[in-house]
Amino acid sequence: MIVALLSAVLLAATHQHAAAPPKGMRTPTVAIDAKQTWRVWIDDGHVLVSSSPDRGKTWRAATHVTPAPETIDANGESRPKIALGRKGEVYVSWTRSGKKPYTGDIRFARSLDGGRTFDAPRTINDDGVETGHRFDALAVTSDGTVHLAWIDKRDLDRAKAAKQQYEGAALYHSVSRDRGATFTKNSKIKDNVCECCRVASALDSQGQLVFLWRDASGNIRDHVLVRVAANGAIAGKVQRATTDGWKINACPHQGPAVAIGPGDVTHMVWFTGAGPAGPGTFYGRLSRDGRPLGTPKKLTQGMKSHAVVHVRGPRVTVLWKENGAQNGSSIVASVSTDGGATFGPPRPLATTGGMSDHPLLVEAGDGLYLSWFAAAEGHRLLLVEG
Repeated sequence: MIVALLSAVLLAATHQHAAAPPKGMRTPTVAIDAKQTWRVWIDDGHVLVSSSPDRGKTWRAATHVTPAPETIDANGESRPKIALGRKGEVYVSWTRSGKKPYTGDIRFARSLDGGRTFDAPRTINDDGVETGHRFDALAVTSDGTVHLAWIDKRDLDRAKAAKQQYEGAALYHSVSRDRGATFTKNSKIKDNVCECCRVASALDSQGQLVFLWRDASGNIRDHVLVRVAANGAIAGKVQRATTDGWKINACPHQGPAVAIGPGDVTHMVWFTGAGPAGPGTFYGRLSRDGRPLGTPKKLTQGMKSHAVVHVRGPRVTVLWKENGAQNGSSIVASVSTDGGATFGPPRPLATTGGMSDHPLLVEAGDGLYLSWFAAAEGHRLLLVEG
């Protein structure tokens, strides 16, 4: 297993794009289809999209998604998203920041001509209130339905106006069944979710989306999940996913990650600041009906950055970022070849001497790629598993 991983890392050196990044590039996010690699990023108040025919060695000229500059919420937890449709559609979402702190709108645009042009951006939250609509999650199910979920503070504002107690924010959702032309009325999935942590999603074998997020009920910042059918209907109850019992009246700014493996087993990674095994990054599994499979495994001690997880057959890959001296950092991987029962020792995949973004994992037909942006090296695609 270790030999295979190290071989993949060496092979990755021939699959990386390390040229100077476009001026002002921030928070690039990648999607890959059978023909090419796509990325979306923020630059000087604009959302831009480009594609690469050779897995990031070269990139075509960028297309502006936004016709006019916007104030965009772009950081590790809140970044532009890109998803691809069955007929060549390119879908993009992002959060436009409001004038008041911690407010914003969920924005969406689509291309039906292979990314050459995009329709005018639209706001998906439908309440018309200047409040928090942030941390969007974008996905396309196997039937072509476009799903958007986000963290929303409209109910918090109503509770405050009525002088009622309300913890955190709510998770809202909307879908499009006509290739992004229209979206359904916003629907609430759950109250009392953590107000500033990313929402994770993955598709199961039955075409349902699994949403995983950090909750805030009783100021317990553990995680819950729910399945959403392709048509947007909630499929079953919201389920508790982690049981660390981390009670804190503050936001961790670290959302979880999720992947669905064989048998619809849910594979999760998350950070907790307190729990039976202390603070750190953890990996855990749930059966399709929500039963824990084994005991969560502690992957790191203390604060490590934004772990991500991927499953391919019995192989489970977890990556995270470790900070080094003088703003340097490295991406570290740990791999399981037995479906998450055991993991090999951590191994570094990439390093940088300056500031960097969080790691992302993207699957393609020819392997699994690490997408990582660093100020010094630019945006890199590294082949982790061939």
